[in-house]
Amino acid sequence: MGFNNINSLGPDATPASALQEQLGVEPEPYVAGEVEGASGTVDDEESDLVNKVILLPYGTHNGALFIVASGLPEDMPAFDAVLDTLVLDVPQPDVAAIDAAWQSSLAAGEGLVVGDPDAPFTMVEYFSFTCGHCANYTYDVERLIALETEPGDLRVEFEVMILYGSAEELRASHTAYCAAEQGRGYSTYKALFQASSELGQDVAYSADGIQDIISQPELGLDVDAMNECIESERYAANLYQTRLRFIELGLTGTPSVLMAEGQDTPRRLMLTSGQELRGAVRIGDVRAIMDMATDEEEGQSLAEMFPVPPPEESVQAFDEDAWNEMLEEMRNPQEFDDEALNEMLESMQSSQDAAATDDDDDDDQDMRLVAAMVVGGMVLLVIGLVSLVFVSRKQTPGADLLEVEAAPAGDDDAAVAAAGDDSAPESGDSGDDSAL
Repeated sequence: MGFNNINSLGPDATPASALQEQLGVEPEPYVAGEVEGASGTVDDEESDLVNKVILLPYGTHNGALFIVASGLPEDMPAFDAVLDTLVLDVPQPDVAAIDAAWQSSLAAGEGLVVGDPDAPFTMVEYFSFTCGHCANYTYDVERLIALETEPGDLRVEFEVMILYGSAEELRASHTAYCAAEQGRGYSTYKALFQASSELGQDVAYSADGIQDIISQPELGLDVDAMNECIESERYAANLYQTRLRFIELGLTGTPSVLMAEGQDTPRRLMLTSGQELRGAVRIGDVRAIMDMATDEEEGQSLAEMFPVPPPEESVQAFDEDAWNEMLEEMRNPQEFDDEALNEMLESMQSSQDAAATDDDDDDDQDMRLVAAMVVGGMVLLVIGLVSLVFVSRKQTPGADLLEVEAAPAGDDDAAVAAAGDDSAPESGDSGDDSAL
């Protein structure tokens, strides 16, 4: 979840215009003033106190709008009454249409895709069902689909990534693919993340947990066919190819977002400065990138904005043995050769003993150098033997927030840094589950 200062919306933005753009309605009863940081005032007839309100133009999360307010506790009922006068309407996609699109694209061997194949832009999201940031990002992606995919401007590809190789992660991933066969893939994808958020992954993605999910009447799944499909693991090849491409691209965490124009190969959002839009890229940034690329006078192509070319994709046939080895490495990321380590330790000790017993100054100095080199070599070799360890980075908690059970309608447009702009978001600003 990210929050933008009103200044990111443009030099002429005011609290009133920012709120109106978010809500799609006149921002009454707010009295908007030219106050730094998207500030305004609320004056309710039921209260003698004028409350200062900080509006956060991108303050949405899990279908709720967040604002920060200051005031006396006894004044909060009046403040709540003011908020109740706001009419909020969240853009929502056609879930049934996404279900149908996933079924069609999967049958065509294209994976899980929604949107016009001839759309001017493509966005690719690598996600994992064990990634908490990915669960949160689903709400942003849904709004993006409603705003850009349904009008035909953006094609969205969902790449199911295996991070840890656990039985739970694999079970959830196969469940999504198998449900897509039956035309209920996206609905099941939402149900999986919902169950994980409520119950935790160990419970939600256990064998019993998956049975509870696929048996939900509203999903309308053929449970017997689902169980046969999940147990067969017939989408292992899809998961294998996705992980290979993830590694080829040099990606290190989920969610990871790539973009492309037309039929071009999707590229990482890495600026000429070396900074990169990573993690849960704000939908306002995605839309700003699209706007910039279509600006005939001052725009830039994606290749100009993000000049690092994507590596050529290597097509490899599914190798079950290689896949199982890959899963084992993910499950045991810190395994290394104990015997090799013991040999290195013995060598280090021998070198240190020799250096300690040599009375000659020159020889003593030389031996210390040898010992230092041995120690350094040991450390480098151990590091080389250790597999990548995936860790989850947590976002820093923000200020106390007041939650309103609704989300803004409209545009989340935020200025995205042009190529070479050092003010672009730093790596990890938006949150992801990353590998070191």
